[in-house]
Amino acid sequence: MNESKPLSKIKNKSISNSVSLSDPKNHSNSNKNITPIKFVEKSLFNQVMKVVKGVGTCSTVAAVPQLIKFDKQTAKRVWRVLLDSGSDGDLLFVHRANKERIPQKERFAPQKWKTSNGTFKTTKVGNLEMKFPAFSESKLFKLKPDIVDIPATENKPVYDLIIGVETMAKMGIVMDFQQMKITIDHNTVPMRSTNSFLDSKALNNFHRDHLEPTSTKDSTRRTVEILDAKYEKANLAEIVKEHCSHLSSQQSNKMLRLLTKYEALFDGTLGDFKTDPISLKLKDNI
Repeated sequence: MNESKPLSKIKNKSISNSVSLSDPKNHSNSNKNITPIKFVEKSLFNQVMKVVKGVGTCSTVAAVPQLIKFDKQTAKRVWRVLLDSGSDGDLLFVHRANKERIPQKERFAPQKWKTSNGTFKTTKVGNLEMKFPAFSESKLFKLKPDIVDIPATENKPVYDLIIGVETMAKMGIVMDFQQMKITIDHNTVPMRSTNSFLDSKALNNFHRDHLEPTSTKDSTRRTVEILDAKYEKANLAEIVKEHCSHLSSQQSNKMLRLLTKYEALFDGTLGDFKTDPISLKLKDNI
């Protein structure tokens, strides 16, 4: 098991408080005073140099977990993620009130996490994919964080996930405190203050497109395309001229006469298709 000596003192006493690290209202986005749960070993200091530029330790980003159930995306909210170059491990905090099913498995042996306030152990590892919509609309990252179960009787932690220095290096994350920018896999955006992530409703609304299931999103897209369609009378002569250049002159004239015969169909208005009633029978379990 990896253990390391604490670098500074953790003030919070309970696990649920320590996972939130400190009151986010009391620190800026540079997060210089945030203390990690599990401290970076000296052997990983080279990794820290890769992921940090300037003076700073942590920053916050938003992520959308890809929790798949029955081939459908079930994520209902955006996660707050702490990028913590002062930690050599990843921690996922699962609060029962969130009702999220995280794929997970038991560890062969408990992982011990040492802090100056004491130690605690994790016995499960999650297996999930997530995207960071501010950096990429489609790029997925795989993570296997240790899981900390938070009882429903305790407050929800400020952060859903802490990503440590090793995973940050693998994901190509760079926190540039000189320019106040964050890079993930070669995509760079300005840092945001931690306070800007505290309003969960606003955060979910901002990333609503990424929370919408694919099937619903496709249906919405089709509806928008129909509503945005431009309904106006068609210029049949222009259409034949533009789209029937592969036809001979005689064939083009025949095509124009045929379209003109049913000109009422192209008057640009919506109407009803009059035919006998149609019924569809669906087979069970298909």
